[in-house]
Amino acid sequence: MKSFFVIKWPFDTDQTYNYGSKIRFKDGYVEFSNPQMSPGGKIHTWKSKINYKDNFKALDLPLLKGGAEYQIQVDIKQKPINSIHLQFDFYDAEGQLIANPVFTEMTTNFVVPTGTDHYESSLVNLNNQQAVFNYMVIQPKSEQQAVTVFNGQDKIVLAWNKSATVIENLNVIIRNRVLDSGSYIAGKAHEMKVYVEINGQRILNDSQLEQKVSQIVSDIQQVFQNEQLTNSKSVDVSLIQSSDLTCKKLQQQLITALRDGEE
Repeated sequence: MKSFFVIKWPFDTDQTYNYGSKIRFKDGYVEFSNPQMSPGGKIHTWKSKINYKDNFKALDLPLLKGGAEYQIQVDIKQKPINSIHLQFDFYDAEGQLIANPVFTEMTTNFVVPTGTDHYESSLVNLNNQQAVFNYMVIQPKSEQQAVTVFNGQDKIVLAWNKSATVIENLNVIIRNRVLDSGSYIAGKAHEMKVYVEINGQRILNDSQLEQKVSQIVSDIQQVFQNEQLTNSKSVDVSLIQSSDLTCKKLQQQLITALRDGEE
């Protein structure tokens, strides 16, 4: 089963360079600024292995297979451009460093060294003045999923095959929990998967639901327009947790709005 892993910047900033830094979380984005930070310093680090003291935390990164090739995509705005590099640190089971490749491109392929037990991924400062981070995606190179994430109080993750120009089925999945980072199942060759994650602590009234439906439809239309995709022929909208009343109402309204949009 094909899948991809979406990574966010966690609210816990233990792995963020905090000294003199201005860090702001807003609508799913993270704004980072520290003009005095020395070149070569790690702005933030994600880890695939957690300390035993932090066993209540979810993994930041997916588990990868040694010898396999993957692709990483980092959605980040940099000022100035190309002022941040991407670094991987691969370790064996004894914690010895195997390799630590550095990449200048924010979308690149990499090979996991044989013998890797765990690894880290870091944003490395070159001469950055300000950065606005949205998300990272890691997936096997062979899977070729295009991924877009829209943030806010809720989150929408859209994924489709990069080679597809016609989307025959729009598959929308609703859940009442927003994942900071996590794995998502990819769709079929001519299918777009749309994961709608609603903050389960919020109860939306009718007006807010209407606004949410309008925003979701607008986000989907924006991707179709930007990527020059042909409109879907069929729409499926399902729930991961069917007992949530807000999600049920959202499901019903989305079915109507998306199917009306086909006509």
